[in-house]
Amino acid sequence: MENIKPNNVGTLRLRVTILTIVIFLQVINVLYFSFQKAGYHMDEYLTYSLSNYYHGVMLHWSNDFYSEWHEKDYFLGRLTPGEHTFSYNSVYYNQEKDVHPPLYYFIHHTFNSFFPNTFSKWIGILPNISYFVTTTIFLYLLLCKLTKNYWLAILSCIVWGFSAGAISSVLFIRMYMLLTLFTLLNIYIHYHLVYTVKKTALLWICTGLCTFLGFMTHYYYLVFAFFVSILYLIYQLFLKKWKDIFIYTAIMSLSLGAGILYFPASITHIFSSYRGEEAVSNLFNPNMFEKLKGSLEIVNRQLFAIHGKTLLILTIFFILISIFLRISIRLKDKIPTLEITWFESRAIQLPITKDLIFTLSVIFVCMTYIGIISKIAPYITDRYIFNTFPLIIMSLIIIAHYLFERFYKSMKIFFCFVLCIFILISMNSYRNGYVNYLFLGQNDRKEAIEGSGVSYAIYRR
Repeated sequence: MENIKPNNVGTLRLRVTILTIVIFLQVINVLYFSFQKAGYHMDEYLTYSLSNYYHGVMLHWSNDFYSEWHEKDYFLGRLTPGEHTFSYNSVYYNQEKDVHPPLYYFIHHTFNSFFPNTFSKWIGILPNISYFVTTTIFLYLLLCKLTKNYWLAILSCIVWGFSAGAISSVLFIRMYMLLTLFTLLNIYIHYHLVYTVKKTALLWICTGLCTFLGFMTHYYYLVFAFFVSILYLIYQLFLKKWKDIFIYTAIMSLSLGAGILYFPASITHIFSSYRGEEAVSNLFNPNMFEKLKGSLEIVNRQLFAIHGKTLLILTIFFILISIFLRISIRLKDKIPTLEITWFESRAIQLPITKDLIFTLSVIFVCMTYIGIISKIAPYITDRYIFNTFPLIIMSLIIIAHYLFERFYKSMKIFFCFVLCIFILISMNSYRNGYVNYLFLGQNDRKEAIEGSGVSYAIYRR
């Protein structure tokens, strides 16, 4: 693979420039879809209400919400801060009564406090764009470190950042783009924990801080972090790094303890709220495979835009090929090597490196997370698995290149090949409306209302 270290300052500047151009184009693309967003999901209204309604929790909890006609000011008073700007005690109170931790709502309330009487989609979308850009940068840094290949890093950023899944996560004015950022940071930090012999105090602090902030963003972060921690501890046990095991366990315990001490309602939310009880009930529901199938179809649609029949044909094709493969593991130069033979042809040798094991571990965590979330989540929807999308793209590109270079050493061929497939996928995604949370049907409703004159109600069949 190409060495990631630039030979001179000019090369470094060129690479930074290319990454900047990619991010700029992605932001332009996101803004294009943002301008099209015409309506809101009910949960998006709750974002504004929980963040800004002064000790009022949810908009529809008001006693007069359903019984009286309300003018514009009524809703503005509950969806914007008004005179109660930077009132974080109110945000905290509202989240105690809700079922989510408060970090995202603190941030949303902060942005809204600069425009106290304004209800706008941009107050929610612009912070999401900042999380999106930060996620892209750390995805690039992680790939650079993991593959030592600049072009693979850029390619992963392109494929994820222009995908329908990435765009949808930005457009949905909830905490899931922020959750994606902390999920990626979790893997980025654990890369350093795995590859760094002498851990610095800063690295341990970042580990604890990421856990605390992820916990305070969404409780599903704990599911992802749990499986990452288990794999890391198994790895450290294998190496007999007792000191690192002790420090890591202490840091994670302190981070979780700090989260509970800061927001004690989290215990109630997780174990005895209506969402917590629903999760426990779903866990023992026997429809696991049906829900998992639904989640995997979402991943396919949001990232690869492959129709069901095409996906079935590809699956059968790879199964048939695998029947005729002979696979064995041997030691070559003291490195475990996977040998794959097609009939009697020359064996393909695939060294099982530390980088490959790390990548496969990421896939395992993502798939396990998707399986668990599919089981316990109240709905089968994209929002709960958005955070795995950049890691799925990263892992698949690494493995695809790993296999591809057994036949062709040229990075240019692989880059162009994946880029062409990506362009076709993106065009198909955009054309088929796989970018979610636009609510374009609201435009028709607005036109009907504006042309209704003084009608008290409008009925459309």
